[in-house]
Amino acid sequence: MKNILFTVFIITGLLLTSCTKSVLDKAPLDSYTDQNVWNDLSLTQAFANNLYNILPNPEHNWDNTTNRTWALSSACDEAYNKFNNYNASIMNAGEFSHDNIEIFDIWSRTDKYIQDCNIFLSKIEDVPGDASERNRLKGEVTFLRAYAYFKLIRDYGGVPLITKPFDLNSDFTATLCSFADCVNFVCNELDAAAKLLPVNYNTGDANFGRATKAAAMAIKSRVLLYDASPLWNPTNDMGKWQKASYAAKAVIDLNIFQLYQGNYADIFTTMNPELIMVRGINKKNMWSAFEGVEMFLSPIGFHGKASFAPSQNLVDAFGTADGKEITDPTSGYNPQHPYHNRDPRFYADIVYDGRPYGRPGFCQDRYAAGHTNVAEFYEGGLDSPQGWDTWNNSMTRYTLVQTRVFHQQNYLLPIPREEILRTNLKQNPGYN
Repeated sequence: MKNILFTVFIITGLLLTSCTKSVLDKAPLDSYTDQNVWNDLSLTQAFANNLYNILPNPEHNWDNTTNRTWALSSACDEAYNKFNNYNASIMNAGEFSHDNIEIFDIWSRTDKYIQDCNIFLSKIEDVPGDASERNRLKGEVTFLRAYAYFKLIRDYGGVPLITKPFDLNSDFTATLCSFADCVNFVCNELDAAAKLLPVNYNTGDANFGRATKAAAMAIKSRVLLYDASPLWNPTNDMGKWQKASYAAKAVIDLNIFQLYQGNYADIFTTMNPELIMVRGINKKNMWSAFEGVEMFLSPIGFHGKASFAPSQNLVDAFGTADGKEITDPTSGYNPQHPYHNRDPRFYADIVYDGRPYGRPGFCQDRYAAGHTNVAEFYEGGLDSPQGWDTWNNSMTRYTLVQTRVFHQQNYLLPIPREEILRTNLKQNPGYN
């Protein structure tokens, strides 16, 4: 009997041993292996798609974005952030250091995308499939890596230029490159990307929103403009300004884009020929995009947080209807009626006391309380410190109109929306 049992155990053991590999060595069902990704062009594209997160977006995330659209406006004199997100007050006080920069620092998060771009670029040539598709994806990721480096040098000046992916056996020492070398690298990368990408996509194209030759050329012009600025061009070398000018002219000469001549407010909500590159937003995930923006910026009487509120400095940057500065004695500006006869862009951008805001159909609780959809920042009004949700009240008695935030995303401009607006106001007063 013992011999029979012993034989059974041996046979069972052999069966289990022979089946262990086939039973346990299974491909994961909730993810793809490295081998899968680099042997299937559709999975390779999915990898590239994720790298687009390096670009600007309208989300207000505290710890998982490399874009500080919201923060930079309150780190200067253009807006006030009630909750001190991103430690903007520390920047304003001139007290930034390695110890307190915290999530305002984009180095590690941007560097992660650069590592992923390097992995992609080291693998793409060996991925089987259509060569033209591979080249397009290679151009896109080359563009995205260049943009990532642009973001770093914009913040930190010269940085180490890493072009090969790290692994566990890598030498992690790196040499700091000069700002000039970094500018040359980024521009050369954008030139390389431009050669692999289509000039532009029509709005109905399935690839609309992806990197294009035009976008690469436009970012190059901005990189060179930074290089020509007083910070990096203290001797005012006119050769640098000329390079920036030529790069910008090259985009103009594509004869694809032109200044939008329609209603100012529509530029933010409609496709138009001024948009060089846009970033699409999935309507199924709207809270983190438009609805999130709406909640963070709306007055408290509309159940918003008024988190980022325009300063009086920004409000005063808007001239009068004839384009004159409000400080011009011939402008007709009346400080007793400061919101009358202002630049049309003022009414499209700023929510001020007495301005209708929101659709009446969405403001029924205000009507039920005997009020309307007109903003009430005056003392005791629904949007004042004595109004609803008082801890969220605007500290400046103004708020921003939400659709303006999307303007920055359309152009991939890495500066606050308020700065774009102020530049337009100062340099192009006739723009309406």
